[in-house]
Amino acid sequence: ENIGNGLTVLQAPAGFGKTTLLASFAAELDFETRWLTLDASSAYAEVFAEQLGRGLVGEADGWAPAAAIKPEDLKAYLATAVRTAAESNERPILLVIDNVHEVHDAPEATDLLGWVMETAPEGWEIVLSGRSPAALVEVDRRVASGECLFLGSTDLAFSSEEIGELLVRQSHAGLDATRVAEATLGWPVGVMAVLNGMMNPDIPGAEPQRAAWERYLVAE
Repeated sequence: ENIGNGLTVLQAPAGFGKTTLLASFAAELDFETRWLTLDASSAYAEVFAEQLGRGLVGEADGWAPAAAIKPEDLKAYLATAVRTAAESNERPILLVIDNVHEVHDAPEATDLLGWVMETAPEGWEIVLSGRSPAALVEVDRRVASGECLFLGSTDLAFSSEEIGELLVRQSHAGLDATRVAEATLGWPVGVMAVLNGMMNPDIPGAEPQRAAWERYLVAE
């Protein structure tokens, strides 16, 4: 109930299953889900505003803000999108913004995100998911004070017990759950790589393997 008091933050490197977890999370809640996946173009404020506006009201009903307009005009555009989404749905909105790290170094886009968070109707839940945090003081304040739900890599990592269950389920009797946990640090994609024979947990010092896998996932 109340989930994260209006804000949920998922922050972890690539391969921790953030998007998969969010999809499952959204499906179980009595919210109207609006999902926005950011990309490199989202760093431009006009593009970010259009992506967010269309995400809120739907592609078919979306409209684009004019290029090179003032921040106040982009906020007015988003205010209309927020109001339209609120008025057209009886259930509260779950606004998922995935890959939020794409706007980490984009102050104008980040400012728009912060403004939407401040003006979102009561009862809405905003989920920020990414490899690095949103560069917003209010997000930092709420995470630091425990005023929102925060899930990091430690929360998303597999425990030895969970790895053991996976080994039994997939008939990998020759693998030791504790050894796999030590080699991968519970990194979900690393665990699956071990189970699929793509990563050897018995190589002394598995850190180079983990680092290579993470670089590969980031590049992909």
